[in-house]
Amino acid sequence: MKIKGHAPNRPVYTMLITMCGRGGRFVEAANYLVEMTELGLPPISRCFDMVTDGLKNCGKHDLAKRIEQLELQPVYLMRLDAGLSRTIVSSRSCLANQSRSLE
Repeated sequence: MKIKGHAPNRPVYTMLITMCGRGGRFVEAANYLVEMTELGLPPISRCFDMVTDGLKNCGKHDLAKRIEQLELQPVYLMRLDAGLSRTIVSSRSCLANQSRSLE
């Protein structure tokens, strides 16, 4: 879809996350969840629950905790970190840094 210039929407991401979860691909589902929030599409709570539960069952507690934090915060920007995990940076601090650089 992206290659052809069509941005995925909330139902498409929800379906991708659900299918990854059913297939046991929880890290990939977490990446879709993060990508979805980066685009400003609010995921449904069922997606958060499935991904965090699956990551915990796979022993990826640190990534599950980051996804739980993502659910609790209203607006986030993500930055790719080492490996498949992502570092969560609040939008306020990001905007503050941008305004300082403009001065």
